[in-house]
Amino acid sequence: MFIIIASITLMVIFMQLFMLQVVNQHIISGISYIISCLNSITKDNLDTKVELNTCEEFSVLSDSINSMVSRLRNLLLSEKQLVQEKISLAAAKGDFLAMMSHEIRTPLNVIIGMAQLGMCSNFDDKKKRDTFADINVASTHLLSLLNDILDMSKIDAGKLELSNSPFSIEEDIAHLQLLISAKAQEQELELLVESEGIENVVVNGDKLRLNQVLLNLLSNAMKFTEKNKHVTLSVKVLDKTDENISIRFMVIDEGIGMSQEKLDKIFNPFEQADTSITRSFGGTGLGLSISKSIVELMGGKINVESKLGQGSCFWFDVTFDYGVLDTTDNSKSALLEEGSLSQYR
Repeated sequence: MFIIIASITLMVIFMQLFMLQVVNQHIISGISYIISCLNSITKDNLDTKVELNTCEEFSVLSDSINSMVSRLRNLLLSEKQLVQEKISLAAAKGDFLAMMSHEIRTPLNVIIGMAQLGMCSNFDDKKKRDTFADINVASTHLLSLLNDILDMSKIDAGKLELSNSPFSIEEDIAHLQLLISAKAQEQELELLVESEGIENVVVNGDKLRLNQVLLNLLSNAMKFTEKNKHVTLSVKVLDKTDENISIRFMVIDEGIGMSQEKLDKIFNPFEQADTSITRSFGGTGLGLSISKSIVELMGGKINVESKLGQGSCFWFDVTFDYGVLDTTDNSKSALLEEGSLSQYR
């Protein structure tokens, strides 16, 4: 009897162990299958479908995973559509601004040209001459704002590109001084230009964009500086090799300055250090943002130091490759025969 009872007990134990092993294998294989499906889903294979109906629990789990993946797929599709719509909207905005820029510039250039002709006319009435001068100033300012908006649109669209042609740094700075000195005299400011090591230096780069940055910094410096004070443009060589040269451009003023907390946002588009600046001095707040983007395209970084009531200092470093100016004399091809334009006005 004892042997029979022991045999039955061992048989029951073995059957339980066997059943447990079968169940474990079933569960483990199901879990392994689900894990492999989830790994596939995490690798962006969102078409993966879990099909495991060996028991009610696995069937519910499979349906839940498939439902979750379906919702995730729909969310990603919606996000892609939003991104595509955003890109299309940005392209449409850029095209619109470019078209409107051309449409506005055409009559605006006519207004500027007619105003300049009026300024050159021999009017006896001073009021008439002043009227043409006011039209010229306002139109030129409007044109500069239009250019800023168009540049900002190009930067947003990633379409702002730099040219690469040879030019003389020394001649360029002399030209800038000539352009800005008249404005400095008009505002009764003293413009100082300091240069070091740029004599006979010819580099390859975008002369117009470099001038755009410097003119913007100089215009801002003069805008925020009172009469009888100084604005300084400093240009000096930091380093040179056989292939390239690093130059620091610096604009220093004795203007209103800025507090430290205001410096963090002055390079953001459409922002100025204080909203009262727009009311007092004008401007769109695009100039510094555009300048920052141009300097970064040149491989540099613009920096600023300022103290409230003591003035500001903006500077940036740019490394240029050396260039060679074309010294070919093409002046003869531009000569006209005497009297060849006599029938024209």
